[in-house]
Amino acid sequence: MPFRGLFTTGVTGWLVGMGVLFGASWIFSNPESVAVALLWAVSHWWIAFLFGLVLMAMRGLVAGRAMGRAVAAYVLPVLVLLGIAFLCLAVYPDSVLRGDLFTYLPVVLVFYVFGCLWMMRGHESGDSPAFLRAVIPALAGGLIVLGFAAVPAFASDGFRYRNAFELGVERTSVKDGIITSEGTLRVRKPGSYEFTAPRYVWDVAVADSSSEPEIEMGEIQWGAAGAPKASESGEYPFKVIWRKGVTPAGVTQLPPYEDSVFFEVRRPDEGGRVVHCVSAPMALAP
Repeated sequence: MPFRGLFTTGVTGWLVGMGVLFGASWIFSNPESVAVALLWAVSHWWIAFLFGLVLMAMRGLVAGRAMGRAVAAYVLPVLVLLGIAFLCLAVYPDSVLRGDLFTYLPVVLVFYVFGCLWMMRGHESGDSPAFLRAVIPALAGGLIVLGFAAVPAFASDGFRYRNAFELGVERTSVKDGIITSEGTLRVRKPGSYEFTAPRYVWDVAVADSSSEPEIEMGEIQWGAAGAPKASESGEYPFKVIWRKGVTPAGVTQLPPYEDSVFFEVRRPDEGGRVVHCVSAPMALAP
């Protein structure tokens, strides 16, 4: 049947293209292992996909066959899945989600193969049943694959609290071994929160830089409005004081890895776990 032959040609070309990409990875990316080579091939899956499309078109032109339905069945699932992936990223533009979506997406090739096998088992006349058997597995399987990446991301704390807080630091002073930062915490999503201000502290008496740091929880002093209320959004001035890890001999600058203020956000009603972390540069006074 013309449709089956053309569609199978495209899928076969995609499979062959992935194999070629896997081999090419050893030349172009010098991978450290087979797994890294495979990831490189998967990240360039679109080249193999286009190779399959070109192979399908060439066979159709040589045989003088109509290619519209076969091309549509080959391209449609990928276009739909790409559209869904970009929609997810428009709602939640997270780098981890982006990486997961486009790492999982090439797995849809497996469901294209299932579509080919399903067509071979069919005996209906006409292209319509074959078209459905080619498209349905790819669409359904692709949605499941994307779901493995999207569902955990949209159920995560990162998505729930993505715009809930904003931290601004107006000034920071370092005096006599004490760091003091002043600023404002903006709460846009009311809730029952507790805030801590951790800072990694290395023992300055130990010369070995590989020593394990201590975590000092800064003393948070809230302004006249007090600590953020469970049922209210708004702006809350604060002052944070850290008393460890800075030499008292006139230090006025901090290393790059210590010159930011971090607020950890906890939910007491969820076991006191950290649900979010927000940070801002310390804005050291000259």
